[in-house]
Amino acid sequence: MEYSWSGRQLPYSTEMGGIEPLFYVAFTVLLVPGVVGNLSVLLMTCCYGRLRTPAGIYVVNVAVADLLFCVFGVLLDPVSVLLRRWPFGETLCYACSFSEHLGVFVHGYTLVVAAARVVAGRPPKLRSCHLSNAGVWFLGTVVCLPQMLFVDARALTVHGQCIVKWPATVKTPEPFISFVALAASPFLLVSALYAWLRASLWLGRGRAFVRRASIVRVFWLMTLLQLLCRMPLHVTRCLLGVCAAMRATSHITVVVLATRAIAAAVVCFTAAFFFDLSAKQLSRRVRQVPSVAVNYGS
Repeated sequence: MEYSWSGRQLPYSTEMGGIEPLFYVAFTVLLVPGVVGNLSVLLMTCCYGRLRTPAGIYVVNVAVADLLFCVFGVLLDPVSVLLRRWPFGETLCYACSFSEHLGVFVHGYTLVVAAARVVAGRPPKLRSCHLSNAGVWFLGTVVCLPQMLFVDARALTVHGQCIVKWPATVKTPEPFISFVALAASPFLLVSALYAWLRASLWLGRGRAFVRRASIVRVFWLMTLLQLLCRMPLHVTRCLLGVCAAMRATSHITVVVLATRAIAAAVVCFTAAFFFDLSAKQLSRRVRQVPSVAVNYGS
């Protein structure tokens, strides 16, 4: 079988040392909080108009992207590796790798757009936020489309395995390009924006920069978390691309599953953080509403 790059696209190990149940438990632990947490953020924003602020719109976009990643990157993809076949049909095979990468892309670059809006200083209108989010989804669709176009239909039909078969010219650099596009670039862009705000504070440009810096610092920490969680997976994929001996080891599926679990952990941390942030923001806005005493005459 032609070798490709992602977790389910490795030569399927016939022996995993009997630790398959541990991975089922691990991905379940990641899936349930990720889905529940992100759905809670969406429901809170839909039910409470006070949360439909510019920042809230960006948080919702990240939550939708994380839900997409939960379905394809935490549920379908790892299960197919553990079963050593693709049991979910042709349509989901074409959608899986594309949707997983799209979710990661939208997660990272929504944080970039949100940080850039804060640095600009003027609170954006809600319509502008929606347009920005739509632009991120469109750009992500274009960037991640090759993940769908290069699915190996023959491997799916004959071997029952869902793999992306890259052309020889991009097969080796693809893991490096993926790492830069999905993890490194969002972190570097938000880091540059945060550094500019810190420099402005150091130059004494005003107290308004203090609040902006505190907000962008949150986005910077989220992109740092995404970078750290996804780095083991990308490093493993890069090593697999240049080291044939590593691809031949019988334990490589275990290694890739473990790194995928670490990469998926970012959705749980993000969901928990944004749920807590939304709850605090809602509580603060409720306290700011003045109470009205109604005096009924006797």
